[in-house]
Amino acid sequence: FLRDISEAEAAKAYIYYVEKWLVWDGSEPFHAIGVATGGPPPGSFARAVVKVLEANYPETARRLIIYPIPWLLKAVISAALWFMPPGIREKLVIESDESGFLDGAGLPPDRLPEI
Repeated sequence: FLRDISEAEAAKAYIYYVEKWLVWDGSEPFHAIGVATGGPPPGSFARAVVKVLEANYPETARRLIIYPIPWLLKAVISAALWFMPPGIREKLVIESDESGFLDGAGLPPDRLPEI
């Protein structure tokens, strides 16, 4: 997945990219949808992104959806959510199937890209 950089550096680069291209005035929570093709990213990268988001964006995000997550890992993560601050826990949605992702994101199926 990553060759010459750490997961933390990749997570910071991802957030930098989102901030650079996101048009947002800060008056309302932002709504951004990122779709990763080719399967889920490594767990260490996902944890690094969540760590950066948790430290910097809990007030601004309306909902954080992590998808796709294998169903067994979803159960483990869902159990671990009880150790997160309530503000993050209430906004974080972990989904293993497309229909759950669509429901959580409030999207109709035709809004997803063809893969």
